[in-house]
Amino acid sequence: MPFEDFTPPPVLEQLGQGQKIFEGRLHPLTLVIGLTKYGRALVPALALVLFGNRWAGLPLAIFAVAGLAATAIKYFSFRYRIENGELITQEGVIERRQRNIPLERVQEISVEQGVLHRLLGVVDAKIETGSGSGAEATLSVLSRADVEKLRQAVFSRAAEIRASKAFQMETSLESPIAEPAIAAPEAVIIRRLSIKDLVLAGLTSNHLLSALVLAGAIWNFADDLLPKTIYEKTANLIFREAQHLAAQGAIAAITITFLGLLGILLIGITLSIIGTIVLFYGFKLSRRGDDLQRRYGLLTRRSSSLPRRRIQVL
Repeated sequence: MPFEDFTPPPVLEQLGQGQKIFEGRLHPLTLVIGLTKYGRALVPALALVLFGNRWAGLPLAIFAVAGLAATAIKYFSFRYRIENGELITQEGVIERRQRNIPLERVQEISVEQGVLHRLLGVVDAKIETGSGSGAEATLSVLSRADVEKLRQAVFSRAAEIRASKAFQMETSLESPIAEPAIAAPEAVIIRRLSIKDLVLAGLTSNHLLSALVLAGAIWNFADDLLPKTIYEKTANLIFREAQHLAAQGAIAAITITFLGLLGILLIGITLSIIGTIVLFYGFKLSRRGDDLQRRYGLLTRRSSSLPRRRIQVL
């Protein structure tokens, strides 16, 4: 993408004990993403000021301006680097905040792309350590090339640290011998999911119950989503037809109940299939060296990598 030409490139330096070996900052399109995210809140605020109660739009306008200011501050102050066996992030102007993440604890650097991210060719990177409390750190927004460089630097340096410790334990030497760099292996695709696979997944997954709950919630709030006349006409039509069939006797009542349950089930199945396709569209599982990588998503693209040595149960 042409936007990536403006990305401040990460700085790679020679490896050394206590030496900064990698440094980078956020992509300039962070400002565009923030403007899109918080700028949308200004539209209803301006509408309230111009056509309604101007004081009602003031809190919304304050929220939007504060969000834009926070995005700008984060972009200009955020830095990340690898130093002393740690991934270090720093941000803030008045109050500087720093987070140190040992490289050996990093299990995964996952990537997410919303629709706007995909159009601009940027991603959000999340540092996962397996602590169970979510992402340890989020780097938003980066170019995909910078994320790949960060991933290679983190996992290669972590492997060197583990190898150095193992070498020291075996030989009792203070200065480990650096191993020669090995070229990154090609990715081997293990599994792709077709639309047929996703349809079957939607039919057999536990998303069906959630889809039924969602369908009920949509119906309950249909009076807010649809014009009142359409909602009332639809409800009255269903009620009249039910009364008409119920007057035919017990068989008709059973038929009504069966058809109603069948209709609800079909709606739930349809929503479950659509949700599964949107979430896992283009799913691809591949192996690159000792890592398993997956990518999927229609609207929001997600990708992550997992070292096979961390897999304990299949």
